Amino acid sequence: MNIFNVISDKLLKMQNQNERKIIELSDVHFINELREFKKMISSLIGAHGNLNVFVTGGGYIQLGSSSAQLTNFFDQFNNPLIQLVINIIKNQDDFGLYVGVLVVSILENALEFEKSSVLVNREELINFLMENFASICNSSRMKIPVSYDSTTDFMSVVRTILTSKFACRLRKSSILELSTIIVKSFLYSLDDEHMTMGKVIVNVLDGREIFKYYPGFLYQLVDYEDDWICNIVEELDHAKVKILLFTTSLTFNENDNDICGEYDLQIESDLKKRNIFQILEQAIAFDTKVIACQKVVNNEVALFLRRKSVIVIHRMGTELAKQVENASNAFPISDLSQVVSEKVDDLTGVIDALDVIQFGDRRFLQMNNESNMGTLLLQAPSYLSVQLKIVVEQALKTLQKLSSSPFICPGASCFEISLWIQIQELGRKRFKNMRWEWLLQAFVHASGGKLPLWSDSVYNHAWEDEDSCSCNCGLVSKDMVTKLNANWTYMNSFDCKIDNKCDIETLKIAGESLVDLFHAKCNAINIALETCSNICSIGSVVYRKRL
Repeated sequence: MNIFNVISDKLLKMQNQNERKIIELSDVHFINELREFKKMISSLIGAHGNLNVFVTGGGYIQLGSSSAQLTNFFDQFNNPLIQLVINIIKNQDDFGLYVGVLVVSILENALEFEKSSVLVNREELINFLMENFASICNSSRMKIPVSYDSTTDFMSVVRTILTSKFACRLRKSSILELSTIIVKSFLYSLDDEHMTMGKVIVNVLDGREIFKYYPGFLYQLVDYEDDWICNIVEELDHAKVKILLFTTSLTFNENDNDICGEYDLQIESDLKKRNIFQILEQAIAFDTKVIACQKVVNNEVALFLRRKSVIVIHRMGTELAKQVENASNAFPISDLSQVVSEKVDDLTGVIDALDVIQFGDRRFLQMNNESNMGTLLLQAPSYLSVQLKIVVEQALKTLQKLSSSPFICPGASCFEISLWIQIQELGRKRFKNMRWEWLLQAFVHASGGKLPLWSDSVYNHAWEDEDSCSCNCGLVSKDMVTKLNANWTYMNSFDCKIDNKCDIETLKIAGESLVDLFHAKCNAINIALETCSNICSIGSVVYRKRL
């Protein structure tokens, strides 16, 4: 039988089934669902964004400012287009929601235009946007080089991220303090020779707002450990110490399903106990001062080590154990039976210095090495802790990208307004009967802004109103546009002009400017346009309605 006949028969069978049908891409049902999805993700963006909780059949899902959280929301949508968009945006570090709003906004309008009196081919429209986007973005008015003479540019990037996320619920003074600490941790962790960033562990605790950066890595002490560990650390007096790392538990009286009978179990437990103590005694003989265990340490083992004035670190978790391994060059012991006690010293690593630090009402053991690793300790109210950790990690990743691609662009909708003004001027020549307010709304909503706005005719930045002291991003002051006799345009008039005759000065970061990474934002818009292009080439979708 011809393969095309087989496919046709299968498609007909699918159409005959109640739960499955083939729908055109421009069907009003799809467009309405895209519009509702856009409302949802738009509510998460910007300084006025929300922390949304969605009730599902299996409980609830919390969505904040991180696009990665959409992974848990994937199965809640039956629309294949929305599932495709979620798959694309969830892997974006900082511009995932930005990509999502742009994709859905462009799609819903491009699909509607084909059925309206405008009669614009959706693929032709997307191709036009892709052709003109790169040349406009690379113009001098959009791309600003980063200055390494001070931390001003770095602070502006971090402040933009913090104030455009759910973490903006922090006080203004706290945001400034946190921005300073994030930039400090980035600079301390930067390898000057290769311009690469070391590992920075972000640890968030509940409590009143406190932010600190510490070189090395930290282990939180419990109450009964405080005094005797402090005494040992004081005696060591910041000297180098040996550390032995275990990634398996140091227990010997646990149940084992592979062993039958109490007698066999006791023998196995005694052998394991003897093996553990032989290894530890040999390590102590080689002057090992720290025993670190990723998992549980038996109380008898902990008491033995304490009597020998050896610090015990237990229940470290995978992340901290990995950092100890990398910083100290200790060999992680995962199988006790494979360790030869006489060669234990070959498995130890070295910590340059130990210290005990006080953070709020908590104490931590600080392990420091001559490396670019560090720990960022954040204390904030419990309702902020999860989202704050996500946002701070995004800020660190953004700074890392900035070190390899040192260009920024205006934030707070100024980049988008300037881009839209130039695109719509070209678009009016190409598509005679089409109005471009839909693209303006898409750009502004994606950047977390709100209409109406004003724009100057020189820099084409976004302004709250004509009387504002500066534009939304803070890069252009009222005096700068007044000197060049700029005209003002109300952005809901949709008749904006560009004054190309003016010789504008190069913009510089000053004060509390809001900026974004140039290449990251351009890459986000490119991904959005490519996604729209791929989807617009689809004719129909096989749609299975969920019962």
